[in-house]
Amino acid sequence: MKKKVIKKVISMALAAIMTFVPTQVFAVSNDIKGHWAESAITYWQDNGLISGYEDGTFKPDKSITRAEFAVMLNKALGFVDKGNV
Repeated sequence: MKKKVIKKVISMALAAIMTFVPTQVFAVSNDIKGHWAESAITYWQDNGLISGYEDGTFKPDKSITRAEFAVMLNKALGFVDKGNV
């Protein structure tokens, strides 16, 4: 019983976090050329794990938010089902 409550709380928290995720565009970013993580960023973009911002940038040196991390984690683990909140 306790595990069900914990799972519900975690699910609700993740759903709330994902509500604030900015809309992102699937496009090749124009500001990663020559960056030390260019190959990893390109690989992750090609596999749909990450994307850039609406203005076509990726901002590789910018810290990610919890919401952006949650989206990346869900994509990496293949979580696509949506629950009723």
